[in-house]
Amino acid sequence: MKVLSRRRPAERRAWDMLRQRKWKNVLAELEKIAQVEERNYAIWNAVGDVHFRCKSAKEAVAAWRRAAEGYVHEGLYENALALTKKTLRLVPEETELHLTLAELYLALGYDADSLASLRTYLRLCSRRSESDLRLFFRKVIEGNLPHLHLLEELMPLFRETGIEDQELGMELEKFIGLRKKAVAEAVPREEVALEQAVSAAEESAYYGGSADGLMALGTAGAGTSVADESALAFSPQMPGQGVSERESTSRPSWEAARDEALPTGEGRDHYDLGMVYLEMKLWDAALDEFEHARRDESLRFRAGLALAECLLAKGDPRQALELLERFEGEETQSDEERLRFELVKGDIHEALGNLTEALSHFENICGRQQTFGNVEERIRHLKERMTQ
Repeated sequence: MKVLSRRRPAERRAWDMLRQRKWKNVLAELEKIAQVEERNYAIWNAVGDVHFRCKSAKEAVAAWRRAAEGYVHEGLYENALALTKKTLRLVPEETELHLTLAELYLALGYDADSLASLRTYLRLCSRRSESDLRLFFRKVIEGNLPHLHLLEELMPLFRETGIEDQELGMELEKFIGLRKKAVAEAVPREEVALEQAVSAAEESAYYGGSADGLMALGTAGAGTSVADESALAFSPQMPGQGVSERESTSRPSWEAARDEALPTGEGRDHYDLGMVYLEMKLWDAALDEFEHARRDESLRFRAGLALAECLLAKGDPRQALELLERFEGEETQSDEERLRFELVKGDIHEALGNLTEALSHFENICGRQQTFGNVEERIRHLKERMTQ
């Protein structure tokens, strides 16, 4: 991946303007680039973000949709999914987007999420597109749905659509029958494999070997980024409801092995852009930039604090606390960063309802610098809560 400092001059000017919050100027610059590079969908995404910042919802949605359609054409379904969810968050009245989500989830193999989005579409959308629904079920039939409980849901969902297509209904019933048979035949093989794995693990433990076999049975999947749904360099997804099949086994990127380190100073562009997104309350875009900034050792602690603040702002204080505890012993660049660490940790504990712990952090700050972070007011507010 190219870091921002290696971008072409036109893009570099645009990001410089973005960091300086010159919204109209950056919009004009980005739109010039987008007209020349029509297939640069990250630029169209950024155009939408700036329109969103300027409260131009219609223009933001148009730019995001153009980018999402481009990503679908390129087969980059994760990117398209992120943009579609973001668009739906801004314009929830556009209920047809739930069917788009269902199609994208299906393309990515997130079958449960796909059917959940379809159910939402059927519940909310009064003007259903019969042709789009037919196409969706055609794609289901062309796929390889592996879960018995999801296969059981297909025919009731098909009937709920009201599609009058007897041929398609028969094809769907045939598909369900064949898949159920394949799933039933696969179950005994999977049970044998599981028994063999458990037996091997127990034997290893009995003879004093390592617990690797047992650990492997309960270990989550490979690491993914906090902002992984977006897969975008400049813009966030807006989180969907519930937990997807993919998310249920993911872990945060800072828990995984570090990516390639950035040379000292090259994370600055990412950090600055993250701060802009933080001010714009585009939490996931900010998370993505701060994660990149942490690859620069000189910014590791500062960007980690910013990551924790984003997680807290998104409503995930537990994950924010886990992150802070992981790098609590790391060397800081200044006393101010240590004070800020205490402040963020206090805010997180307050959000978790750990008021005594939060008060302890705020009092530590007050004993060193009373004016930092409006800490005296925070202490007063906390004590009032504790006496109620």
